Amino acid sequence: MSGNAQNQNGQKIEKITCIKHGEYDSHVVGYKDQLYPQSCPKCRNDEVEKQRAKEAEYDRQQKVIRYKNESGIPKRYKDRKITDVKDNESTAKALKWLNRYLEVLEERLQIGVSGSLCGDCGTGKTLMGCMMVNEIINRGHSAKYITAWKLIQEIRAAYNAPDLTLAGQIREFIYPEFLVIDEIGVQAGTQDERNLLYQVIDGRYNEMKSTLLISNLKDPVADGYVDARTIDRLRENGGFALTLSGHSYRV
Repeated sequence: MSGNAQNQNGQKIEKITCIKHGEYDSHVVGYKDQLYPQSCPKCRNDEVEKQRAKEAEYDRQQKVIRYKNESGIPKRYKDRKITDVKDNESTAKALKWLNRYLEVLEERLQIGVSGSLCGDCGTGKTLMGCMMVNEIINRGHSAKYITAWKLIQEIRAAYNAPDLTLAGQIREFIYPEFLVIDEIGVQAGTQDERNLLYQVIDGRYNEMKSTLLISNLKDPVADGYVDARTIDRLRENGGFALTLSGHSYRV
């Protein structure tokens, strides 16, 4: 304490020294017939910022929990990381690209960079897709995994349910910032299926949302399971098409 003064309203002011922020002017306030100097305003601001940061982190954690509950990731792939993918000649290119994607995740999600993983069974495609969903959710973004057949079934539920609409069911798959659609080629390959997949991809394309298609087929378009327009939309803004080959990890 280094001297007293008064402000224009006649309030008593003391010079107080904060060990963290140095000297400051403190209004003396009365409480229960006692006079107390006000605490350091910078310290008070620091406490407010700490509380805000604490609340923001709590909100982020709650969001991550909700996104994980809604992610659709199979139990086998819960919390899997990119380091869980076996790094060999076949997966090296895919892992390198996916790592680059995550390095600039905010930028990629902002412009909706999408792509596809195709190739042989058991080469780690589903693991990579689920790893991407896990990592993106951990960074506070919404992401979802679903198989093509389940997606089509959920959309088709609107055909016979009066409380559902086709647009509403499709909208559910346009919402996530990142969507993985696995097992392209397991469905029947009808025109209706191709149309429904196209509507999801087109809706996400228009909203600039990132999508990853996964298939055991080398060419889902040529094999009749995906409309060429669907793949064309995945290629914009630096979209990628990665092919994996080799022996199955499962044997």
